[in-house]
Amino acid sequence: MNTATNNTEKEKAAMWVSSSFLTDLIALDSPDKMAEHLSEQLCKMSKAETVIFFLHANRQEKCESYFIFPPLQTKQFEHLPLSTFCHMRLPDSVPLTLSEFSEDHPLKIPLAQAGVKNLMRIPVHSGRNLIGSLLLINLPDPNKSSETCAMMAVIGPTLGLAIQNCFAHQKIQEQKDSLEQLIKARTTELETANQELIDSRRAALNMMEDAVLAKEKLEMTQFSIDNASDSAFWIDKDGSFSYVNKAACQSLGYSQDELLKLSVVDIDPFYDIQGWKKHWDQIQKSRSTFSERFHKTKEGHIFPVEIHSNTITFQGKTTVFAFAHDISNRKAAEQELTLSRNRFSTLLSNLPGMAYLCENDKNWTMRFISDGATKITGYTAEDLINNKTISYKELIHPEDRNMVSNQIQASLNDHRHFEIEYRIITREGEERWLWERGIGRRNEKNSMLVEGFISDITHRKEVQNAMKESEARFRGIYDSMATGVAQVSLDFYIETANQAYCEMLGYTEKELKGKHLSEITAPEVLEKNLELQKQLVDGKIEHFRMEKTFIHKTGEPVYGLLDAVLIRKPDGSPSYCLGNVVNITDRKKAESELRRLSTAIEQSPETVMITNPKGIIEYVNPAFENQTGYTRSEAIGKNTDILRSGKHDDLFYTKMWDVLRAGNIWEGQLVNRRKDGQTYTEDATISPVRDEQNQITHYVAVKRDITQELIREEQMKQAQKMEVIGQLAGGIAHDFNNILQSILGFSELLMFSLDETETQPRSNVQEIQKATRHAADLTRQLLAFSRKQAVEFTSMNLSDTVKNTLSFVTSVIGENIQIETVFAPDPVPVNADPRQIERAILNMAINARDAMPDGGVLTLKTEPISFTKEDSEQSLQTRAGDFACLSISDTGTGMSPKTIKRIFEPFFSTKDPGKGTGLGLAAIYGIIQDHKGWINVYSEPGHGSTFKIYLPLKTGIPAQTTVTSQSGSDLNSESNNQRILIVEDDLAIRTLAKSALHKAGYQVESAPDAEEAEKIFDEQNGAFDLLFSDIVLPGKNGAELAAKLTEKKPNLQVILCSGYSGDRIRKAGIEPNSFCLLEKPFPIVKLLRMVHQVLAPVK
Repeated sequence: MNTATNNTEKEKAAMWVSSSFLTDLIALDSPDKMAEHLSEQLCKMSKAETVIFFLHANRQEKCESYFIFPPLQTKQFEHLPLSTFCHMRLPDSVPLTLSEFSEDHPLKIPLAQAGVKNLMRIPVHSGRNLIGSLLLINLPDPNKSSETCAMMAVIGPTLGLAIQNCFAHQKIQEQKDSLEQLIKARTTELETANQELIDSRRAALNMMEDAVLAKEKLEMTQFSIDNASDSAFWIDKDGSFSYVNKAACQSLGYSQDELLKLSVVDIDPFYDIQGWKKHWDQIQKSRSTFSERFHKTKEGHIFPVEIHSNTITFQGKTTVFAFAHDISNRKAAEQELTLSRNRFSTLLSNLPGMAYLCENDKNWTMRFISDGATKITGYTAEDLINNKTISYKELIHPEDRNMVSNQIQASLNDHRHFEIEYRIITREGEERWLWERGIGRRNEKNSMLVEGFISDITHRKEVQNAMKESEARFRGIYDSMATGVAQVSLDFYIETANQAYCEMLGYTEKELKGKHLSEITAPEVLEKNLELQKQLVDGKIEHFRMEKTFIHKTGEPVYGLLDAVLIRKPDGSPSYCLGNVVNITDRKKAESELRRLSTAIEQSPETVMITNPKGIIEYVNPAFENQTGYTRSEAIGKNTDILRSGKHDDLFYTKMWDVLRAGNIWEGQLVNRRKDGQTYTEDATISPVRDEQNQITHYVAVKRDITQELIREEQMKQAQKMEVIGQLAGGIAHDFNNILQSILGFSELLMFSLDETETQPRSNVQEIQKATRHAADLTRQLLAFSRKQAVEFTSMNLSDTVKNTLSFVTSVIGENIQIETVFAPDPVPVNADPRQIERAILNMAINARDAMPDGGVLTLKTEPISFTKEDSEQSLQTRAGDFACLSISDTGTGMSPKTIKRIFEPFFSTKDPGKGTGLGLAAIYGIIQDHKGWINVYSEPGHGSTFKIYLPLKTGIPAQTTVTSQSGSDLNSESNNQRILIVEDDLAIRTLAKSALHKAGYQVESAPDAEEAEKIFDEQNGAFDLLFSDIVLPGKNGAELAAKLTEKKPNLQVILCSGYSGDRIRKAGIEPNSFCLLEKPFPIVKLLRMVHQVLAPVK
């Protein structure tokens, strides 16, 4: 314990000393009352449940519990051998708490059964002598035992002196009473004996006849003296003993014969013969003396005696009859009383104050005042007693005199103690504050005296003033605090509140005072709040914290974090509750917003990942788990390297981290790997998160899986590329067909002009025609890829079409390849062009053959299949609905992903030069696209390939037919002078057609475009039987021209020709069956036959 704490405990002890505690204790002369008062006051002072006072007897080890407070606890402890804890029997230290007792300690179980939790043993000394012990049981706070010990160390000596003084006073009083009774009894006995002796002598002298009776009385008197309790001596003038009784022999240790041989100087060590003679003379003069002397026993022990001597003359002989009473006990008590008084005087002089006794007059004249007066007033006790130098009233500050007088007189009138604080002016002129406690007592003359104790409390007052100033400062701080603070009564009413608390709830402090907590607390938390407050007041909990919803003056909710504690009084009883409230309304709103954001992140379909600056994962949302296959617990704490796919090199990651560590946002695509090993591509945005010091603390990555998007994008690019290539191919085919048409047509005209004998020229022309037809086949494949070829749709069973193609497939693939078929058990109906489907199957069989040079297995399979909406989202081509699937698989060399991407491109081929045109699969792609279907390819190098063709199931599309060739006329067929309008932008073809038809006997007009044709038609009033027009024309196309002219002349026949025709006619809104279609390049004979066939009904 430090010095400051010791001083504090000494000040507390001084206050107890200066209070009525010791004043009343010193005033008590009954040990029982003293023990009760002492135990009760110590119980209050230490706050122990029980105080037991042990008294030691004759400084031996025997002791007993003299008093137990409260008395109700007596039965609880009377059977316990508590004297074991006596300092005389157990000088060593005693454990404070029961838990510190060893398990084999004989008192541990009995103490526990008696409800003892802790105990403190305090010795009570008087000087160096141990006079007793105090046992404090169940202190409220054992940790503060050192403070209690320090306090008892200060007031212990005072208690010891007061206790010993009380017992000494009792003992002296008992001995005094006993001695007085003894002296009275002995005096009465002596007087009685003397009177009896006188009476006996008179009787003997006057009535000799009654000698027998006198003898009996003498014998009776002799018996009384012989058996008296005090020593009796008959002493002659020379100091010798003529008679001693039994008590004298016993007290001195001699036999009667031995003692009768001795004299006074033998038993009184301080007597000589001269002294005895002098004493003898005094006795003779006064006839009776009373003195205190000392006797010495036979063994040499000296003890004090009180001697009552009388001179007696019997039968002419003068002798001294003396009674000696042993006063050893009385002398010891007197000595102890003197010592106690000296100690008490020393105590008073050492107390921080002064005790006094004064008269109740106008000056409060002092009759007694202790030496402490000098230190307090500057005047000595002698200066103040009897107002020698100054009266005590004059010391009191003039402004306080009336107040002091009125309060003291009121207390005296009510026969009660008074306590008062006032100021005095010291001898040095210094102003001091005093505390006085006293009471009135009446003396033997019934005059009122005042006695009490006065302490200097100047320092305490200064502390109080400092506390007031501190309280004012505290109030300023209290009101300026940012957090709300309120003082709440034990029944939950607001007593005070600081400014922050008032502003938080919208009230003034005056409005809040007296409000019950239920008036400012939201109903949903009121029950919990009041229950915690009750537990706090009942001492079940020391404090509590809760989030509380308050009600603002406006009725709006206010959220606060409440910390509540119980403030206790100095005696430990509850005083009030103190609540500290932090306004967390903004935080609650922020938390609500954060929860919404957190919910959004948790439910976001995009991956959210948070890492520390080292790339250690600290948070992932559910989308991350779904995307990567890692659970949150598996990912958190791991480095982001667990997602690395190996698709990016180290330089890629270095650049990315350089951007992030520079505090910038990184955006890009990442190819990562799932837990199951599959790779996926993410579109990622990674942002740094900074703290208040602008230091990067985390990185937040928001990523979206774009794997399917990239696939669809790639498919879209492929489709767009194929569309562009198709358009290019269609345009080339159209223009190329026009050239071929000129070559083929003029070669035919040339052939017609040659004689049969001109074999070489005819052979040359035939080679020209053969090359032209081969070139025409190539353009037809381009047209098929570009979907510009006319399609003849019909309802058919896909399985039957495959079966019909098997003979052609078998003939082209060779004998070393085995064909396997798997047909759907039920028909697989589709609307398709059988010729083009057969062509697609044949081309794909040829490709499979080329992929299996050493033989293998070719499998053809048909089956219906359905796709859901979810399936359609996995691929750009896939559509939801019912489809027919034609699967063509081989066990050949297979293809790489790079090859698969280009297989449908025109002129792309993996075959050796001269072994393929690169148009086969391109044409198949166009055919299937024209049928509203698509192709999926599955292949790996060394594992063969599978092509799956999907066609709409049960889709009715009108069939489009072309005019079949019929036997017709030759160039010399009769034309009946029918009129034909030719519209062709290519001059060579226009010239060829006009020449051929003119030679066939038709009247022909020609035009390079639709505008010119329409002008000729109108100028000649529609006098035409047939319109022969190319579909692709500058400006208005041929189909639109045909539609226009047939409106003007409904019976006008129409033949349209072009490299591609179906789409242009349908876009013009014309039914396909309304016109005859002729594909370029066409033979002149085919043209003449079609013209003849069309115009035959007209003729």
